[in-house]
Amino acid sequence: MNKTNLYFIGLLIAAMLFVSCNDDDDKKDDETLTSIEATVSGVPSEVKDVRLILHSEDVSQVLKNVEFSAGKFKIELPQTVPDEYLFKFNVSFRPGVVISDPNALVSWEISLNGFDGSSENANRIGWFFYRNQANTARLFLAYANSDFSIIGEYSEEDDGNTNNFKFDMRFKKGWNKLFLVYTPSTRTESWSMIEPAGLTWYFDLPED
Repeated sequence: MNKTNLYFIGLLIAAMLFVSCNDDDDKKDDETLTSIEATVSGVPSEVKDVRLILHSEDVSQVLKNVEFSAGKFKIELPQTVPDEYLFKFNVSFRPGVVISDPNALVSWEISLNGFDGSSENANRIGWFFYRNQANTARLFLAYANSDFSIIGEYSEEDDGNTNNFKFDMRFKKGWNKLFLVYTPSTRTESWSMIEPAGLTWYFDLPED
């Protein structure tokens, strides 16, 4: 797994879910999160447990798990993340992209998973994602150990096609909402803290 790829990430969250910032609907998008509170529909009945899982290389760790009951759950986010799940961004080979603090650490290989129980032997049923129907825009959870930003854009060639990447990522110390929007017509990935229109929550099952 190449952690230096700014556009590489993992899994996330699902159906009709509400993400709260300090339980205040009027908080700005760039403020850090303290909890994830959800009312979920369309989730298989066997889902009983929700787990917030960190990923790094070939290892993972359950950071939090809570009961999924009556279509709802609430996860209080911890104040810190273990050091082994934090990493630096390397933007040195991307002309036009600038990081304000090269020593800043972040974790965003984070997923919200639905299991059929809370035991170690429980089975994963699927994942929760906050995205649009076409799956061209979605939310990622990210934890940062300090305030920093990644700003700029660059392009790269891939089998005769030009892929474009735009970054306006302004992290606050703590938990952040990070959004990816992909525009197929221009082959452009745009990353920012601004929530795009048309997102809702889905519970995705593994592909057969």
